[in-house]
Amino acid sequence: MTHKQSPVSARSHSMLTAFCAAARKRSFRMTSLDDRRRSLEDKYILDFERSLKVRARRNRLLAEWVAAAIGRNDVDAYVNEVVATAIASPEDSNLLQKIRADFSAAGRATDEALLREKMHDLMYMAAEAMEREDATQR
Repeated sequence: MTHKQSPVSARSHSMLTAFCAAARKRSFRMTSLDDRRRSLEDKYILDFERSLKVRARRNRLLAEWVAAAIGRNDVDAYVNEVVATAIASPEDSNLLQKIRADFSAAGRATDEALLREKMHDLMYMAAEAMEREDATQR
């Protein structure tokens, strides 16, 4: 017994073929969109990690500057104190509060605007230093 394909079956077959082709195209697009999403997520993670590293470097530079400004002899210990404060609270306000208290304890007057400006400048210095290091590693 031979099986003849009816016109309806032929039409169904061509529709099914077209549907499968369209589904393959959609899955390819979804794959490329998924790849793009993963790529953007990876970039976000790398950017976030970089910002944390730049901030940590800025905090070290700031601690060294403050230690020199208030006349601390134990610079490394002071850097560790400042880094611990920065890690405990990621907000700059707590770090500023600690530094202002240290200036007061040393009998040195300081202005919060000056400290914020110094923090801003040191952030740029830290970012530029990391850029240079990344360029030499490539």
